[in-house]
Amino acid sequence: MSEYNGNITKHAFFSAAGIYLSRITGLIREILMAALFGTGMIADAFSVANVFPNMLRRVFGEGGLLVVMLPIYTQKRLQEDDKAAYQYASSVAVLLFFIVLIVIIASILIAPVIASIAGWGWVGIPEKFKLTLTLLRTLFWGILFISFSTWASAILNAHKKFFIPTVSAAIANLFWVFGLLIVMYFSRNKSATIQAMTVAFGILAGGLFQFLLQVPLLRKIGFKFKSNLKANIKDLILTGKLLIPALFALGVGEINVLVDYFLASSLTEGSVAALTYAHRLVHLPMGLGIAMSYATLPVLSNHAVLEDKTSFRKSLYFSTSTIFAILLPITAYIIVLNKQIVRVLLERGSFSAAISTPLTSGALVMYAIGLLAFGANKTLIQGFYAVKDTKTPLFIAAAAMILNVGLNFALVGSLQHRGLALASSIANIFYLIFLIVLLSKKKLANIMSYVDVAIKYIIFSTAVGFITYISGKLTILFLPGTTFLMRIIQLGVPSIIWVVTIIILAKIFKISEIEHILSKMKFWK
Repeated sequence: MSEYNGNITKHAFFSAAGIYLSRITGLIREILMAALFGTGMIADAFSVANVFPNMLRRVFGEGGLLVVMLPIYTQKRLQEDDKAAYQYASSVAVLLFFIVLIVIIASILIAPVIASIAGWGWVGIPEKFKLTLTLLRTLFWGILFISFSTWASAILNAHKKFFIPTVSAAIANLFWVFGLLIVMYFSRNKSATIQAMTVAFGILAGGLFQFLLQVPLLRKIGFKFKSNLKANIKDLILTGKLLIPALFALGVGEINVLVDYFLASSLTEGSVAALTYAHRLVHLPMGLGIAMSYATLPVLSNHAVLEDKTSFRKSLYFSTSTIFAILLPITAYIIVLNKQIVRVLLERGSFSAAISTPLTSGALVMYAIGLLAFGANKTLIQGFYAVKDTKTPLFIAAAAMILNVGLNFALVGSLQHRGLALASSIANIFYLIFLIVLLSKKKLANIMSYVDVAIKYIIFSTAVGFITYISGKLTILFLPGTTFLMRIIQLGVPSIIWVVTIIILAKIFKISEIEHILSKMKFWK
């Protein structure tokens, strides 16, 4: 394994550690959300109200600003010095503040239109629509904090600092949890608006502290804020030119979410919330793909500046094959144990076994089909961004969006909200395939290497999934029951079988990527 691949593994570990602290607090957040609001009115309103703020968060955050700013910042450091890089980053921050502020104000003004589109199914339900609108206008302000948190993360990632930027999201989740606990213990008898706004203010406070947590580390690396818009005008123009296609690529992706909620809002109440819960559960393992993408981009950016295509291809393949090795077995796990997962994690309080669990587990299976694509796309797209190509991902994303929307309308009638989740998975698999094909055309990837690793892990994961499925069925047969303890046993036993099966089959068939992962784990040593 090359030095660069070793660095990717090391940095991915620190990224993953931070991300999983965030995911754990996020899971606690979802458990409390489900217990408090189930799949009822407040949960639906939060799901829709978060769509557009999340869209802007990705645009001005990790999906847009970070992937465009980091390669330019890296180039400034390598070809000039840290002082020049700091000045560039400072200039970006000044422009970022004014642009984000204008976007937030404009979004608040057109919030009624946004709420009408995303939640059109309940426009005729005044209380629900008003709550959605109020939450939307409040949550938009969080974009300012998240934007600067990502700005700080881009700088720190370029300096190979990954843990604090990723773990800072856990701080945001803790404030969200704090808001939920206030509702749980002090506001259960209050109006829906008071309950929802209490949580919303917790979300805003979390966004602010997510940025503040990174400030001491910026000082530690020697960062000094000193902007010079005139001196950095060329770099700022380049940033804008690269960012615009990236924004459109993200925008067309978010249109898929909007269409999902648009259609789901006219289905059974709770369909929107069920999609949200299921998507967030899938985000737990997806964090591995995100961690790998964070660790990969600085390495690929270095290769691109040095024009070393051979090392570029090897690093990108190493990162992607590792994601295949991790996410495909997890996909099998989620598909065969979907109900057990939802029962243990969410089934309590207002989240009912009769309604909420079937709604959410059905969507979870469909999202799981695309889990590999959701995760691998995050890393593969860095291959384009590292060479400052933001246009190609835009074209692929646009094609995937058209496919997704078409599939939404084709599948929603027969599969209801599950069809919307399946459409997203199919569209993202399409996205994955075309990313690999076009990277290959640019001589940045070898398409057959990716085909071989995909076939290998599909076969491997099918075998793992089959054994896990049998163990799950036998566990329920011999240990039936619906108490929380029995639910844990019904999930825990096949989960242990799943892990053991992966280890044994990886050793028998000498699956190099999994053996490499296991060799890095202390308990395996």
